[in-house]
Amino acid sequence: MLRFDVPLASVLSRMKERGSIKNLPEKGHRAISKASYTTLEDIVIVKHFSSVWRGLENYYSGCTNLSIHYLLHMSCAITLSHRHRSTVRKIFAKHGKTLKVSNSDTEINFPYQTKWSVKDRKWQNKQLFIDPFEIYANRVSRSHPNASCQTCPKEL
Repeated sequence: MLRFDVPLASVLSRMKERGSIKNLPEKGHRAISKASYTTLEDIVIVKHFSSVWRGLENYYSGCTNLSIHYLLHMSCAITLSHRHRSTVRKIFAKHGKTLKVSNSDTEINFPYQTKWSVKDRKWQNKQLFIDPFEIYANRVSRSHPNASCQTCPKEL
């Protein structure tokens, strides 16, 4: 079976540069509060962390090792607790595992997931795959939208 892994060294070094984690010499990486976000509203903090996670998840959707989820999830919770001068336990008690935060018109949460399997890979979920080269060839070979394809007799 072919296996793709996230290049953890480069992703973790990027997260360290951006202030979401720190490296402890003997214990590995640890999530920390992103101090520059403590002045922002809760919904903005959760929206940022969830958008970073969705970007990483989409980019590495074919990979099996997405262990960086825990670090981002905890960094978001620690940032919220730092903002409210509270503990992470109280933040999870207030907002739940998904860190659901809302204001008068918007509700957002951090996507929470505990297990990763090969079946969860986005390119294996049996969705209809539209070949982009076929679409391009049909656009190039047609004389007008209602005409059949000039290269092959196939009609769309």
